[in-house]
Amino acid sequence: MRHAKQVLPGLFFTLLGLLLLFAGCSKFTAPEDFQTQSVSQHQAEVSWKENPKADRYEIQIVAENGLHLETQTTQSTTLSLDGLWTDTSYTLTLTALQGENRSDSAELTFKTAPAEVGAVEGISAAMSESNPLEYTIAWQPYVSEETNADGSAPKVTYALYESAKPEVGYQLVAENLEDTSRTLTGTKELFQRYYKVCPVLTVDGKKFSGSLCDQPVQVTTGLVNNLTVTAAATSSHSILDVSWTPYDTSKLDSNLENPVVTYTVYGAYTADGEYEQLASGLTGTSWEEKGLLGNMTRYYKVAVTVTAGDLSNTSALSAPSSGATTPLSPVQQEAQQEQQQTQTPSAQQPAPSQPAASEPSTPAVTTPTQQEQKLAQATAVAQRIADEINANFQGATDLEKITAAAQEVAEYCNQAKYTTEGEDYSQAYGVFVKGEYSCAGATRALGLVLDCLGYDWEHVNENQWTHQWCKVTSMDGQVGWADGQIGAAGYGEHPFV
Repeated sequence: MRHAKQVLPGLFFTLLGLLLLFAGCSKFTAPEDFQTQSVSQHQAEVSWKENPKADRYEIQIVAENGLHLETQTTQSTTLSLDGLWTDTSYTLTLTALQGENRSDSAELTFKTAPAEVGAVEGISAAMSESNPLEYTIAWQPYVSEETNADGSAPKVTYALYESAKPEVGYQLVAENLEDTSRTLTGTKELFQRYYKVCPVLTVDGKKFSGSLCDQPVQVTTGLVNNLTVTAAATSSHSILDVSWTPYDTSKLDSNLENPVVTYTVYGAYTADGEYEQLASGLTGTSWEEKGLLGNMTRYYKVAVTVTAGDLSNTSALSAPSSGATTPLSPVQQEAQQEQQQTQTPSAQQPAPSQPAASEPSTPAVTTPTQQEQKLAQATAVAQRIADEINANFQGATDLEKITAAAQEVAEYCNQAKYTTEGEDYSQAYGVFVKGEYSCAGATRALGLVLDCLGYDWEHVNENQWTHQWCKVTSMDGQVGWADGQIGAAGYGEHPFV
């Protein structure tokens, strides 16, 4: 009995030690060397050291947003993960398993690679044809090889940046642009800015910006022409006064240094006709057109030019002025009075739109006294025309003077009737005094003015049933032509016949 009491305590401690030993042997340690082998945008490969006691491994995956992905189980010591989101942190928890037993866990955190975005190409700018302040920036579509985790293409948008300088200081002016262009409207005239664009990819819900394009595109807004132009007759039959409202310089961009405003005047014979430049570089708001014929109607438009340093911009033409008509010249007034006194009013026939084929231009048979008297009257009119041209065209070219003479003769023809009957239809007297004309009469009338101006000329097609005109022997050093019926002149040969 005493022996049994001695054995029982020793047996108890032996059993307790065995239990503790078995308990210790059943405990797993955490897997070692848990690490990434490779990480890309949508994939990762991880590995760990083999645990001899494990028959399998469990990996729990949690994304940075707290979302738990499907738990993975493997007997291998490596694991490939696919379909991961771009630029996202993941935490992996690795546990070794043996039957129902679980080891301590090892953790690993990694982040997938971000999307790679380049730059757009082919940026350009185009000004609006109807609004000088409006312009459109455009660029080539950005093509990306990136994909979302599910294999779909990412969304591409664009961000537009603006700067007052070409190299630095670009600020965002528009973002989330889905189109490859953006129309903007400047708040000031001659507003000069530079623009760059960068692509933005939305991959797996995250935005990734590319780089700004290397070369900016420059834009300068235009000038809005709101000038009001007015034309008015003066006391002179050869001068019209043109005036306009001044350009408002407060509309200009404040960054311009010392802007200078000038004006250019254009004129035409009809409101919707072809406007020719008459004067440029004007700093005032009025101008006179001189050297006009009596009873002539003119219309005017004005353009604005602003110069600031190396920058110079000219606006579109303004709206036309109302027509202004010069008074009748003394020659026209006298001819009108003569016609009223010597002729019974009759229906006037309109002048033909094209040069009419003329009758034989053989002078009518009159007594020397009658012929001399009519020639003297016609010469007096021609001399007054020549005096007006010499006064109004000082320093002008021969072509300018002769053209003015042809236009004056054409004005007489327009106020007369076309005929091939009677004694005076083929003479200068008929055109200048009697109020009737033909191409032969218009040619002799113009020739008489050329005589008074001191030009040598020849009668082309004289006494022929065809169109006739003056060939000028020397016009600014070369042969020229002048046509009194159509009111035109030029160098070389007559181009219309």
